[in-house]
Amino acid sequence: MSEDLKKEQSISEKLGSTYRMVILDDESLREVRSVRLSLSNLYLILCTILLILSLIIGSLVAFTPLKRYIPGYADVRGSRDFMALESQVSDLETLVEEQTVYIDGMKTMIKGGDLPEKVENSVTLIEEAATTAPLNTTENKAVTTATATKPMSRGIGGVYLAAPLKGEISSGFLAENRNDHLGVDIIAPKNSPITAVKEGIVVSAGWNLETGHSITVQHDKNLLSIYKHNQKLLKKTGDRVKLGESIAIIGNSGELSSGPHLHFELWYDGNPIDPAQYIEF
Repeated sequence: MSEDLKKEQSISEKLGSTYRMVILDDESLREVRSVRLSLSNLYLILCTILLILSLIIGSLVAFTPLKRYIPGYADVRGSRDFMALESQVSDLETLVEEQTVYIDGMKTMIKGGDLPEKVENSVTLIEEAATTAPLNTTENKAVTTATATKPMSRGIGGVYLAAPLKGEISSGFLAENRNDHLGVDIIAPKNSPITAVKEGIVVSAGWNLETGHSITVQHDKNLLSIYKHNQKLLKKTGDRVKLGESIAIIGNSGELSSGPHLHFELWYDGNPIDPAQYIEF
């Protein structure tokens, strides 16, 4: 018991003992400064310095981008941003996949081959439309609007098609082989708007050397409409268009064009058909 008491007293005495730290001039050995310290004061100073350093480092980690470089540090806001970006990427992937399906279907239709299963399952042959009711209420309203400004005729298999623009046919349809004139050329005033003959999805919109600014719309019922030599395109690939909606401006672009006009083609089930038989221009 007495030994333990002596130990406690010796420890407390050591902590309370004072020491002098003297700084001397190396040449003259003159005392420059002296500081009186004890072990308890020294421990207190060290603990204070460590606490201040911990607060500074914690603040840097919590309130600066430095936390991103610390493995396992959870940033709730960053996680939300990541999830939002991941959702957007997923939506874009779905959109690209849908556009790819439509473009593949268009290419197959032009070549005259069988439609891919995804496209074939999503459309109905045009002949089936003849045995069904005309158009739904929404499309009938679009037909009424388009009729006010453009000629209208009863189209393929009972499906109504609006004229892409009002004008005169300068060159008719000739399709003895795939290199012939597979559409009609329509002359109209400069800057005339070109409209979709039916609702659908733009599967191609761009420029090439021969046909200039061209746009292609895929409709249901295995029907495709193509508009070439435009001055300007108003829609881009993947856009959904309504019947009678403006999609381009008449022009004279491309090497195969000799003047302002619209070269218009209709393709059904992979084969070109004469637009003049189904549309009054």
